Amino acid sequence: MIIKNGGQSSDLVNGLVGKYICHSEHVLLIKLEDGSIKTIPRLKQRIFMKNSSHVFYRIQFPIVNATAQTIQSSYPILISNTKDPNQNKLNFHKHYYRSDIIVERNIMALLHPEFTKNYIPIKTPPDGNCLFHMISIRLFGHCKNSTLIRYITVFFLYVIEITVKEMIKKEIKLNTPNIIDRDLDTQSNFQYRKLLFNARKSGNWCNEYHLWAISSCLSITIYIYSKMRENILRLDNLEFLKKIRTNISDVCHAIKYIPKTNQSKFYICGFFNEHHYSALLPLDQIHTEFIPKNDFYNFLA
Repeated sequence: MIIKNGGQSSDLVNGLVGKYICHSEHVLLIKLEDGSIKTIPRLKQRIFMKNSSHVFYRIQFPIVNATAQTIQSSYPILISNTKDPNQNKLNFHKHYYRSDIIVERNIMALLHPEFTKNYIPIKTPPDGNCLFHMISIRLFGHCKNSTLIRYITVFFLYVIEITVKEMIKKEIKLNTPNIIDRDLDTQSNFQYRKLLFNARKSGNWCNEYHLWAISSCLSITIYIYSKMRENILRLDNLEFLKKIRTNISDVCHAIKYIPKTNQSKFYICGFFNEHHYSALLPLDQIHTEFIPKNDFYNFLA
């Protein structure tokens, strides 16, 4: 159902109902009850934030699922080009490796065979959105919600501006101990604005702060691993398990992102290599949890 009038020169009318056909990046097609096809453009709406100098825009199709309406209110939902009504449900726990999923073989070579008995690196598109693809693949089983996760990240970073700036300041002080307060404020403000800019624009590469924001907003713990050391790859399975359980930092660089509240529903895993994030899916429901010791938030908080 259309929820916005298109103006005097448009035949787009609020309340018009039709059946979804398909959509592209800029237009969506619905079939009306009389059999005619209606073209709906993607509209841009400015969002005003109280007591803020930041400018946000919502860009979306002005439609909602007419079957999801109530007398009291209506809420926009994601529109998918599938007829499966369960496609967009937030099913966080049931996404494991399947034989039809493409494996990143080059990443497999960087992991110990015992590790890949528990987690499989999944092909993750290298288009500048890999961090969000990685999260979407693990949470939803596909990349279709990567943009949604970007938007969530932007707004959460905005909401916790003070906390993020304090974390940035601590990182700056660690690298530049003698920095004066004025320069510290200038640099932290600049880096914070850069975080927002990179998060809101598709194709912009994002970093640890964005991962932590996703972790906090969705109340999940995120483990990120990197290439395992050459001497580790030569260990047999028992030696590897002993080593990774004793001190995972001796195996590879690994870091965990824990929600700000320290209350996490569950954990997900990813792999980072040469500026690219790849999703790690559990091989099955029974798998070992390899917990990194380095904690991003508690280190900077």
